[in-house]
Amino acid sequence: MTGSGDNPLVTEARYRPVLAVRGWSTTLNAIWRDAYGDDYPEDVEPLGFSTLSELELMRRWLGVGPGESIVDLGCGRGGLGLWLARATGASLVGIDIVPEATEEAARKAQAFGPAVSARFQVGDFRHTGLPGSVFAGAVSVDSVWMVLDKVAAIREVQRLLVPGAAGYSAPGSQPICRTRASWRRAAGRCSPAMSLHSGTSGSSPFTRRSFAPGTS
Repeated sequence: MTGSGDNPLVTEARYRPVLAVRGWSTTLNAIWRDAYGDDYPEDVEPLGFSTLSELELMRRWLGVGPGESIVDLGCGRGGLGLWLARATGASLVGIDIVPEATEEAARKAQAFGPAVSARFQVGDFRHTGLPGSVFAGAVSVDSVWMVLDKVAAIREVQRLLVPGAAGYSAPGSQPICRTRASWRRAAGRCSPAMSLHSGTSGSSPFTRRSFAPGTS
């Protein structure tokens, strides 16, 4: 468990009670379907606010294809990464700190069909246990703000990517990073104080001060 004492509001696994529920809320689906209309990614069942338009933006920014691999950090129930794997033909590795999330993601992968190559495993955003310099793209949505040590998290992402690879990270629907070099520069600019807390919303001081949208 990573966190601060026993306070569930500052632990990185704070969404475990939600992710541990097998299946998904039909009521929540209906609300988001009504709000987003045709832009709602039905088979993704996002816990956050990702739309089909944002998923398409991720696909274009990542620029990956068959024979390459992408990593989804803080993958949750896996739908977002699975959509990208299906859309690009790249293979997927999903990492989440919550065991129930990766179990549900593995079940969801079956619904995306055998053409989608994906595996999911429990891991810490800062210490994934994955080999370095192997991924052509990295994505993390609605996750970075929950990581207590953001400097270590960004350095881990940079370690995982091959030279020139693209990354997409967003606290909500606002992209904040695009390339491996951007991740490296951001990690170098972070102060220790900025790495301790992200607050309770996606627009943390860390994301506003350490990333520049469109940086390459």
